[in-house]
Amino acid sequence: MIDLLKTALILVLVGLASACATPLRTEINAALTNPDQIGIHWGLVVADLDGTELLEIDGDGRFLPASNTKIVTTMASYHHLEALSTPRLNPGTRVWLEPDPEGGPPDLVVGGGGDAMLSDAADCEIYCLSGLADQIKARGLTEIGHVIGDDTFFPFERWGVGWGLEDVNFYYGTAISALSVNDNLVWVDVAPGLKEGDLAQAIWRPGDAVFELTSEVRTGAADSQRKLRIERFPGANQVRLYGAVPAGGPVTSLRLAINNPAELVARRLADHLTARGVALAGIRTRHRPLTLADEPPDPDLDLEQDLAPMLDTMPSAEATQAAALPSATLAHLPASPLSESLERISKDSQNLHADIALRRLGLLEGTGRCASVADGNAA
Repeated sequence: MIDLLKTALILVLVGLASACATPLRTEINAALTNPDQIGIHWGLVVADLDGTELLEIDGDGRFLPASNTKIVTTMASYHHLEALSTPRLNPGTRVWLEPDPEGGPPDLVVGGGGDAMLSDAADCEIYCLSGLADQIKARGLTEIGHVIGDDTFFPFERWGVGWGLEDVNFYYGTAISALSVNDNLVWVDVAPGLKEGDLAQAIWRPGDAVFELTSEVRTGAADSQRKLRIERFPGANQVRLYGAVPAGGPVTSLRLAINNPAELVARRLADHLTARGVALAGIRTRHRPLTLADEPPDPDLDLEQDLAPMLDTMPSAEATQAAALPSATLAHLPASPLSESLERISKDSQNLHADIALRRLGLLEGTGRCASVADGNAA
């Protein structure tokens, strides 16, 4: 009798839940299929804290998850935070000297350790390129060869998977590197001319002139709308601005993505050194191309057996830079706490920091060797 009562009670509760879910499903379906949202595809699963499913609409559909993947990346990063925060995997930004093969002044190498918080802003207080320049100057250097931006701590996978040509010009699609600064963005300020029809002024902010800039922006009527457009072809060093800004309107600041973050770091550090009286020949960059060794083992393939001799001799990411280090590092900026970057991912949905976090996960022992995207996904 008790079992029969339990069964009856369960059936009643299930019926009540179904009765409640039906109006909810109808209401949500109406909200998601109104005429203003034609062409949008929705997938939805709602469950309580015990995992009981309350509502499902195309829950097994395949969708591009977009920024929801940041939740998984940050969860994994927090789970491994202690290991990822060790000096071996989070070495900060280091500077050392390398001899010039032709016998000239030594080159100065700035090696990135994947710190996403490195800054060269005017109000920078910590994790600043200017701090590195101060340390270098304090060592008594007066002349060097080239400043070399070295981002070999990660393989050179410059853009996130799935970015389109229209994405890589803007802040959310900038290039990714183990040597990054200022979120790998440069800024250009656009100010209207004195009167309608005048050419507007477009000026790079200090240190940001990494592209050749052509501006065809005109000054429109005072009551007109701002319409600014950016044209930059993939990998090109030319930027074209066109459109119009209203007369008497405010200055418009545009954030542009860059192609080569290590080059921007080398350029800005070189500017700091020149301002401190250090003579130099120019800037260069050094990258580490992807190889088969950057792919984690696949248990379904015998490829690893064929590659075993190469994989056994393949240096780890940190060893690539360590091999070039002299007995003493010339200058060093300790790494920022990873939690600061993870907070920016979670609060600002910061794409660059998320991609760097994914590569950091690839440094973990047992998931790969070389901090590639594939290694991070495996982790």
